[in-house]
Amino acid sequence: MKFLWGVVISIGLFAVKDSGAFEYPASRTGYIFPLGETQGPVLFTLKTEYQPKAGAHALGQFQTHSIITDQKAEKVLTEDADVSDGQIVSQRVIQYQLDHEYTVTVTNGKVKFTDQDIAHQKTAKRDEVDWTADFVTGPITEWFIDAHWDELMRGDTVHCRFGVLESLDTYGFNFSLKKKGTFKGHEIATIAMRPRSLFNSMMFSLMGGEMQLDLDLKTHRVVHYLGLTPLQRADSKGKLHHFSAEIIYE
Repeated sequence: MKFLWGVVISIGLFAVKDSGAFEYPASRTGYIFPLGETQGPVLFTLKTEYQPKAGAHALGQFQTHSIITDQKAEKVLTEDADVSDGQIVSQRVIQYQLDHEYTVTVTNGKVKFTDQDIAHQKTAKRDEVDWTADFVTGPITEWFIDAHWDELMRGDTVHCRFGVLESLDTYGFNFSLKKKGTFKGHEIATIAMRPRSLFNSMMFSLMGGEMQLDLDLKTHRVVHYLGLTPLQRADSKGKLHHFSAEIIYE
């Protein structure tokens, strides 16, 4: 049975919508901490560069390049994404801790996944599913939330099919407004992201529970994230484990 390990591959590597209060930033930085330890040292640093497509005048036409480094400034993950009309065209993630390269490509009504074991140079695993209009991966999560902002603010639940690159599949998730409040001077809305199925919800709770995204009420930009990440963290014996974290964005 496939499961959504690493469901948030690149969640936090958010792109932004270029309308209303949104503008393309030249770059964006996120600081990654263990859950509840934001007063301690930064474990990983995320940097994302944004580039509108040359000659593109319509909304949602951009490319992103992201890199996550550890405390020694060594690469642990990179991501490149291509977005058109606010939809993922392609996405490539290299997870250096695991020596795996993951890709997703949307073409001819299909979402096509690959998983390449770089270290052992094995033949890439491949799979595909039908594309749906609510298909989302990390680079367009913020865009998707903004597109459904009014629904979320009035208490509606918004559904999506979230692409999990490591599992070569998509999974149903719900977005809903959890609360409003403040975070580091920002007036925010906290959006909860939960698996739709009971089984995945139960399994997800074992890895830290729901994901939460704190978005600025004016800009609709994510300023804080809590939940599972695509990263791994070593225990005292050097064994790697899935890493739930907090990310604070500049």
